[in-house]
Amino acid sequence: MKKYLPILFFCLIFAACNPARELIKTGNTLESQGDHDDATDYYFNALLKSPKNKEALDGLKKSAQPVLNNKFTVFSKYVLENKIEDAVKQYKSAEKYFNTAGNVGVKLDWPTEYDEVYSDVRDEYALGLYDNALRLFKDKKFDAAEHQFEQIAVYDSSFKDATILRLNTVLDPLYQRGLRQISRGQFKDANISFDRILEIDDHYKDSERQRDIAKENATISLAVFPVVNKVGKVEDGIFLNEFISEKLKKNKNPYIRISKPEEFSKSLETRGWLDISDPIKAAEAAKNFGYRYVLLTQIIIDEEKNTPYSKVVKNAYEAFTESILNPITNTYNYISKLKKTTYEDSFEARKLRIKISYQFVSTADGKVLFSDEIEQEKIDEQHLLSFNGNINNLYDRLPEGSFLPPPNEAWRQQFTMVKRKLLSKDELNKEISEQLSQTIASTILPKLK
Repeated sequence: MKKYLPILFFCLIFAACNPARELIKTGNTLESQGDHDDATDYYFNALLKSPKNKEALDGLKKSAQPVLNNKFTVFSKYVLENKIEDAVKQYKSAEKYFNTAGNVGVKLDWPTEYDEVYSDVRDEYALGLYDNALRLFKDKKFDAAEHQFEQIAVYDSSFKDATILRLNTVLDPLYQRGLRQISRGQFKDANISFDRILEIDDHYKDSERQRDIAKENATISLAVFPVVNKVGKVEDGIFLNEFISEKLKKNKNPYIRISKPEEFSKSLETRGWLDISDPIKAAEAAKNFGYRYVLLTQIIIDEEKNTPYSKVVKNAYEAFTESILNPITNTYNYISKLKKTTYEDSFEARKLRIKISYQFVSTADGKVLFSDEIEQEKIDEQHLLSFNGNINNLYDRLPEGSFLPPPNEAWRQQFTMVKRKLLSKDELNKEISEQLSQTIASTILPKLK
């Protein structure tokens, strides 16, 4: 726009022609070039000279709308980039621009779809300022705290009379906001609002009760039912039951509540609700305890296979050195060869395979929202090898070329191992249960919304 200022100045001071007309002409030129920002400046100036000039009003309407739309494009960009302060200021800039156009008689189209987004962003920004004010207040930096509240009032009119000299003027706007948030179903935001109030005054009105209401409604609760095992021992599901609850509780979301295994099992037992595997019955039971969702788990395969201590004879290859007389030099050449031999393999093994099905159920209607079947298998085995000779000369395979194969150290170590006790079924079960629980937790937690 600066390059047109000399022209504008010349027209305003020296030209004998209609000054508004010259401004409109320049605005039209800029508008035709797509320079809407500068064009609107000329139309605004023309309207200062001639407030009801139709051509200036039409030109402003035509150029100002793209400018306003672009302001909201930038606003959206800031929101997506989480630049909260920039987004709030950009929205206020768009609001001011809209009102300025309206003041000269040009009604622009306001994109209402951004209003709710701005409301959320503004509240987040104001809450940040509020937190700063509280920190400054606690540090007895009262002037700085007062300035923070003045800044909040610029964007949130409910804080226009807020002053640290009268704490109720600081707390009541936040209290009213918390009530509005509850009425809109914004329970997490309401919980934060009442928390802020209680940090300053833990007896302010009924903030504590409202905070509890907000938190209860914001919290997503999951009842983890005891694992049902109808194909093996009931005890085999204990590890799985404990691990599922443990993995689920490791989430860092303060608004997720997972049932406590022992406490929930006792509550079910007192009502006679044991070994429930039907989703509708489970939903009814969990609903009685105030849970929103249910996790039902059932063991459908529980197989243990033991291989008793056995001995087998296996083939290997033993290296030896052979000397060959060279008749020409009358000296001996030494070459390495392999000969087939045998060794004993004493071994035993224990294998456990567990397959489960699990269902994620809504207590509202007993509907199964997600279900799956997964399985894990664990095996523990040991081999104790024995050879009547030097194991350093022993190889488990033939060479592929003309050289000795590389030694298999892991295989050779089995010739010197000491017999140990195999892992028990419970120990294998524990390892399997942990892996299955991790799979379940990583699947279910994203669904708790």
